[in-house]
Amino acid sequence: RMLLAESYNALYYPDLAVGEAYKALLVLDEMLDEPGDDRRAWDCARRSIALRSGSAAAVNVEVQDDEVLVWVTEHWLDFVYTHLVEVLIDMGCLRSAGEFLHRWSAAKPDADLSPFEKRLRDVSQRRCGSADGPPSLKELPDRTMVRRELYPWNNHEPDRFAPKCLDFLNERMREVAPKLEVRAVELPLLQPDAPAKACKQLGVFAKQDIQPGETILVEKSLLTASSRMHDSFCDACSTRLPRAPTASSTPEEVTAFEACVPCDDCDDVVFCSAECRHQALRTYHDLLCGEDVDTIAKDAPPAEAADAMYSLLLLRALAMAGQQSEHPLDLPEVKYIWGDYHGVPLAEGPVYTHTPDEWDARKPEIDEEDASGGFPRTLPFSFHANVVLPLHMLEKIGFDPLDPIGEGLSDVWVVNTLYAKFRGTASARQGPDGRPEVAAVHPLWCLANHDCDPNVAWDWDGAVRFWARERRAQWKGRKRRRKPGLRAGDQVLSHYTDVELGVKDRREWAAGALGGTCMCERCVWESGLGSGLGSGLE
Repeated sequence: RMLLAESYNALYYPDLAVGEAYKALLVLDEMLDEPGDDRRAWDCARRSIALRSGSAAAVNVEVQDDEVLVWVTEHWLDFVYTHLVEVLIDMGCLRSAGEFLHRWSAAKPDADLSPFEKRLRDVSQRRCGSADGPPSLKELPDRTMVRRELYPWNNHEPDRFAPKCLDFLNERMREVAPKLEVRAVELPLLQPDAPAKACKQLGVFAKQDIQPGETILVEKSLLTASSRMHDSFCDACSTRLPRAPTASSTPEEVTAFEACVPCDDCDDVVFCSAECRHQALRTYHDLLCGEDVDTIAKDAPPAEAADAMYSLLLLRALAMAGQQSEHPLDLPEVKYIWGDYHGVPLAEGPVYTHTPDEWDARKPEIDEEDASGGFPRTLPFSFHANVVLPLHMLEKIGFDPLDPIGEGLSDVWVVNTLYAKFRGTASARQGPDGRPEVAAVHPLWCLANHDCDPNVAWDWDGAVRFWARERRAQWKGRKRRRKPGLRAGDQVLSHYTDVELGVKDRREWAAGALGGTCMCERCVWESGLGSGLGSGLE
């Protein structure tokens, strides 16, 4: 694991490196807590120690348990903690670095950790300190940004433009939107200073004329999440459950309430219909039923609410993958979604287009702690959400995250890829307090591309729905007047932000979902004009 961690770090993937190093630490902790219990770990340790005697033939040397424990306590713990602390500081997860320093000190009271403590203080002071000194451990930042990337070894990503793939998507599209089809389309790159100006993506197009106000897509998904404890949403589709009837209830309200069905084995899981219960039991609920997962990422503080919602979607995806014996990246709900990865070819990354001396001289101008080789970093990352929590989730649903099956589900690059796809596509609905309370990934709805002059509107409550706008956004730079409705061949243009905001606010709101700066015709025109004004509808 540590060889892999060092390799990841050498390739400027510090997030993947700390994930492997943390798994190594879990193995060492297990060996110290229950000596001899994990035979795989002990056998691996014995082979490693034997090989250090100088030749491959040395694997026949018998290594005693107490010798293994000496290596764990005197060598490997320091090696793993050193890697974790240094890389976490490099990438900006300062609170986690401080917490591991405390754990290291508790495990090795006599160890001299002053160089690491000094570096953490210096970096903390430089990044977020004040005249009174560096902040306390609880005040240190732990959320950073990492590379949002289609990893070279990810063989789960399909050729989305292949005829076979398009045929599959259009077959599914016909079920939810008979008047629409999926095609390849050229879109502007989201980095304004990128050498190329366009990239090939998928888009949704009208197959025939569509009238203003006409509903053109209705799609239901089971890849959903609710952020509230003891909530009143369908566990499967996340529609709000009806209240118990009163004397003033309508017949429709009574019928909706009577259609609700609970899980036979869970105390507080309710479905809005027998069909939702059937689909849940078929796709994900068996792994979650009766397990203690109710508190995972629920009722998060406002500042963490959005990230917690993505974690809940991750939990649902892992449960779906586990129950269906699929790799999570092969689930139909996520497989064909583009993760808004950066468009910089790996060979053209800044660290690879400079000599080592040039890079060392240039690096302080970029970011002294940039451990990602100068590649674009647009994916939010925290050690808890991207490393610790996925391992905890897998344990809760019955997988050992350190065995071969569980390890494939919990690799940080897999988690990062899922988060990248969720952040670019998930729809959410806010509660009265402004925090997101339910979210879902609709794999066909999300194929429609974003534009700040959309021709469709959408809503989600149990199923997501597209309808043709009856009024278009009003802005002065439009090249030609666009009437409401769609003609055959028009691209369906959705929106991930309030189109009545000014260009600066629109771009800020949409950046997380898009993975970069919106480069639609309207944003380019308004930003060139320096317009920060909002606009109405026409």
